[in-house]
Amino acid sequence: MYDSFFRILTSDKFYENEYVMRAIMRLSSSLYEGILPYLSQLMDKLVMILRRSSKVKQKNKFEFLF
Repeated sequence: MYDSFFRILTSDKFYENEYVMRAIMRLSSSLYEGILPYLSQLMDKLVMILRRSSKVKQKNKFEFLF
């Protein structure tokens, strides 16, 4: 499921899809401790997406994360 979400967020057209980002956050919180072995990989991908989003001069759609 994460692969599908990250495929959307790494595309040129939908890289700021806030609904997909919220789905990632909800899935991660529902997995609770099951996500711990994959947390490093997940965080690397999320940081990459947030850095890409922060370079765009428009209003950041992921401000709900902060």
